[in-house]
Amino acid sequence: MNTIRILSRLLARGNSTGEGATQRSIGLIAALVAGVALMTGIVGFAGAAVVYETGLMSRIKDRLLAADAGTPSLSDAISIEWHTVQTVLETLQVAEVPVGHVEDAGNGGGIAEFGGKLVFVTGHGSLGVIDPEAGKIRYLPDRIPMNLEGLKSHSAWDDDAFFRAWFRVHHMRIQPNKESGHHLYVSYNHFENGTICTRLSRVGISEIDGDVILEGQWDTFYESEPCVNLEKRGNVFYGTQSGGRLLFENDGTVLLTVGDYGFGAWTPDQFVDGALGDWSTLLRIDPETGEKQVVATGFRNPQGLVADDQGRIWSTEHGPKGGDELNLVVEGVNYGWPVESYGVEYGLGAEPRADLPLNPDQGRHRIHQAPILAFMPSVGLSGLAFLPNDTEVFDRWAGDLLLGSLNGNSIFRARVRDNRVVYSERIPLGHRLRDIIRLEDGQLAVWTDSRLIILIRDPDVQGEGEELLISGYQPIHEIEAGLAAARDTSWRREVFQLHCGQCHTVNGEPGIGPSLHSIEGRKIGADEYYPYSTALQGVDGKWSRSWLRAFVRNPEAAGFSNSAMQGLAIEDYLTDAAIDYASSKSVEENKTTD
Repeated sequence: MNTIRILSRLLARGNSTGEGATQRSIGLIAALVAGVALMTGIVGFAGAAVVYETGLMSRIKDRLLAADAGTPSLSDAISIEWHTVQTVLETLQVAEVPVGHVEDAGNGGGIAEFGGKLVFVTGHGSLGVIDPEAGKIRYLPDRIPMNLEGLKSHSAWDDDAFFRAWFRVHHMRIQPNKESGHHLYVSYNHFENGTICTRLSRVGISEIDGDVILEGQWDTFYESEPCVNLEKRGNVFYGTQSGGRLLFENDGTVLLTVGDYGFGAWTPDQFVDGALGDWSTLLRIDPETGEKQVVATGFRNPQGLVADDQGRIWSTEHGPKGGDELNLVVEGVNYGWPVESYGVEYGLGAEPRADLPLNPDQGRHRIHQAPILAFMPSVGLSGLAFLPNDTEVFDRWAGDLLLGSLNGNSIFRARVRDNRVVYSERIPLGHRLRDIIRLEDGQLAVWTDSRLIILIRDPDVQGEGEELLISGYQPIHEIEAGLAAARDTSWRREVFQLHCGQCHTVNGEPGIGPSLHSIEGRKIGADEYYPYSTALQGVDGKWSRSWLRAFVRNPEAAGFSNSAMQGLAIEDYLTDAAIDYASSKSVEENKTTD
């Protein structure tokens, strides 16, 4: 802790001292970091030098030198270095390129390649472009036509039952059109007259003088049937289970996954004799006519879709509690949901699980087509990529599938042989991975929930990666500053919903976990109607801010060794925002006095 304070003081000195003093500060910081590494035994001296020079040290140095030059500490350009990740068969070089936090809420989004540039879309529909070769990032003036403003005027927007981040863009791809140009295709949630549908739209995309631009009007050629009526569902919208993944076939038709929007758990009986409309299906859609046909059924929430070089179609999907799946999709086949899954439903509180109501044999998958591979526990499977058998880049992975994961924070590499997976290798990347694509030069690009694009290269084939210098961040910093200044209860609610809201409410009604209304200062394990885990039963005390922080970070380290909750790797300011929001909510009849 003392070392961190010294580092902070040295950083502050860089704002008021000359170049010589700055260089001395850099040297002192280097010595401190190396000394800490040696004393703690984490790495040797040489290893320490590599770690701080390529990571923390380079950022500290940039900031100090910028202060000497009289420039803002938030620079228009940032330098990004490659670091090495070792796997069993391949050595990877990885770089993390930030795109900025230009929206208060919204996971989701995706990434595509266009003319050597990376086009990305955020969860709430902002479009941006990174040109690694030219070293530039910029956001386009165009947005995805989700009707976000219309939703903001609806009662759901300020209803605690509605998760704003679950109303989102799902996927994006770029395809040639018949006029020798290209179309940008996007699947997304769209609001209209109190209902939310999934739409598939396209717009022209081209490049003029090195800049990517959109051309013409958006053409919407598909809308899911039925739409979700917010009033009938009490403003609850399970947008996380919309599906929305895209794959283009050789004849120009597009395959689209459609999830169950949560109805597979709420009202599974509606799915027994087939999907409710388009829900829980894989569709084939003609962009020219809008005609659609069902390819396969029985999907809960398909999040990845790819074709291999044999023409086989693979998909990944989220299971309930356990049972995330990799499926080999065959036309006309039912894949089981909501009747069966290798997983079960989430239990409440101390209850570790609940049965799937329609599965006659819990934890078994015997009636419909079983997955090629299932994950227990769930890893939050997401995007899916395939490496061709003739690839020269990552040639030891030729013919393999790469499965992204959200709560797994990893890529899972699956080796396929004779229509079965013989093994999978976990490759940790430290972020929630949302979309993954293979670029024309063989590199990989990954879109994350951390507002980062991860680039992955093969140094054995492509050579050592040179430092990336990306400019264009000043407008992004200005947007971020505006959002930071506007942060209020609305922002705290977003944080709570994103990190806590899938299990907890603030209205006094328990979910998977107890209601967290008025949590700061409340007696631990206070709700007499909630079946707490043994870790929280009979604890004598009240929730303080510091105890809540420690519990969120690591329940076991905070003294609750049998808690049903897993720790969250989030910063204290986000934990504080969630605590502030929950503590501001009072439910009179559920208050506990002590």
